[in-house]
Amino acid sequence: MNPDYQYTPYIWPMLGSAIFPGALALYAWKHRTVPGATFFAVYQTFIAVWALFTAIDMAATTESGKILWHVLEAVAAIPALTALICFALEYAKPGKWLTRRNLFLLYLIPFLIIIIMLSNDLHHLFWTRLWLDTFVRVQRGPLNFIFAGFVFLLPLIASLSFLKLSIRFRGVYRSQALLLFFATILPLLTFFLELAGINPIAPLDPVVLVFNINGLLCAIAIFRFGMLGVVPVGRDMAMKRMVDGLLILDAKNRIADVNPAVCVTLALPSRNVIGHPALQVFAPYPELASLIKEEEIAETEINVNREGQSRYYHVHTLPLVDPRGFKLGQLISLQDVTQQRRTREKLLQQQRILAIVQERERLARELHDCLGQALASAHLQAETAQTLLAKGETQQVATQLSRLSEATQAANADIREYLLGIKIALPTEGYLIASLRNYLRKFEENYACPIELVVPPELERLPIDSIVALQLLRIIQEALTNVRKHATAHSARITLVRSEDRLEVTLADDGRGFDPTQLAFNPGFGLRAMRERAEGVGGAFKLHSAPGQGTRLTVCVPLEEQQRQAEPQRSEGD
Repeated sequence: MNPDYQYTPYIWPMLGSAIFPGALALYAWKHRTVPGATFFAVYQTFIAVWALFTAIDMAATTESGKILWHVLEAVAAIPALTALICFALEYAKPGKWLTRRNLFLLYLIPFLIIIIMLSNDLHHLFWTRLWLDTFVRVQRGPLNFIFAGFVFLLPLIASLSFLKLSIRFRGVYRSQALLLFFATILPLLTFFLELAGINPIAPLDPVVLVFNINGLLCAIAIFRFGMLGVVPVGRDMAMKRMVDGLLILDAKNRIADVNPAVCVTLALPSRNVIGHPALQVFAPYPELASLIKEEEIAETEINVNREGQSRYYHVHTLPLVDPRGFKLGQLISLQDVTQQRRTREKLLQQQRILAIVQERERLARELHDCLGQALASAHLQAETAQTLLAKGETQQVATQLSRLSEATQAANADIREYLLGIKIALPTEGYLIASLRNYLRKFEENYACPIELVVPPELERLPIDSIVALQLLRIIQEALTNVRKHATAHSARITLVRSEDRLEVTLADDGRGFDPTQLAFNPGFGLRAMRERAEGVGGAFKLHSAPGQGTRLTVCVPLEEQQRQAEPQRSEGD
């Protein structure tokens, strides 16, 4: 056994203090691709070396041996503290502070200090004297203040950096920063106590023992809050860089976190809104404020005027609930749908133009089939009357003139009905019922034929696509024209019913009816045009009639998803 070293049980606490940092250093090195992990590994490695040197120092029996290991302890502390400040800077601003120039300066100063320490016997600038008096005592040289400032300043800067981050950060990052703050400040405070001569556990080194607490706090930051994991880093980077706005509210509807996209969208100062009531912050946006009050999943669309331009955002709220069902807060996302909205409006405009063109073609065909035939008949009657008049058959002339009068009256009625149909204006949101009531009122005034309209209350304000509503009105107009011209009906009934995702319109009259099998021989009823209109909007057309039993036609058209969702929301608003 070497007589310069002697076994003492005091070495075990020191050796134990080297195990924890060593394990953390190995784990951090395996995750060295994470920003700051390499510096953290170096920091923990030299803490372990420091603890190991302290254990050997306690086992040394000679004065020269104790002085040697005391110097090596100080040498090990310098790279440990240097790595600590590098880790703190990289953790605070990855890639910003630790440029090549700054790293060179940070490495140069510790390197020079170590050279001065190890060559102290040549110049005594660091220690003028070292001796053993139960413990190693030192008499400080003129350059020792550099080491003292280094030991105090670096961990102090790192501690303040972590403290500042704990105030600025939220969520897991705040927890990480707080744990790192206490892990850094506790050894520094212990070192001050040791310098003041306060060491209740002598001859053990209290600073080395406190590194066990340092390691425990760092381990919690790593394994509980993912300090060296890619998930928190990736989540933070994704939240900052995502195009959509994202904000998190706590259980009291205070803003807990917000990404830059929300701040840009709503012109909010990112730092000043954290912790403020969301209803107060979003007061300029009533739709958003009202959505925050919802307890369930909700969504709406808001209009934000930014830089003189209107932009539209789809807002979606999702309650945050823990496994026990307690509300933790809300997650709110804002998606810019301006381009989609403009594209949809452009598409609707194109559909309207196409519908207008098709409508003109249909009206031209209807005028040709109905009014054209009436005028052709009138022309034929007039020519016949002229021929009979030339022959002196006055009695037959009177008959032809009577038929001519009837033909012109029929043409006049067709023109009036045509004008009545084209004058109907659809409301801006495509409400069908209001336009239908207006048309039926004028129809009854013109033709003294009562029409009963049966509409369930929930359909009164159901918004329907304007193209679909227009085609339904045209079908009803054509059907009522048939009732007036051919059915000899006293009354008619129009019934609207909603069946799941379809709207069903039924028109029934008490007229004389007809045999549907004979339609192929009588195209004047306009049934082909009605069927085309229904099928043109994805609907279906059915006809039932029999001589002496009246006529009933049914039109089914699909309701779009947004129309079905808007109906209950508007009912609640009423």
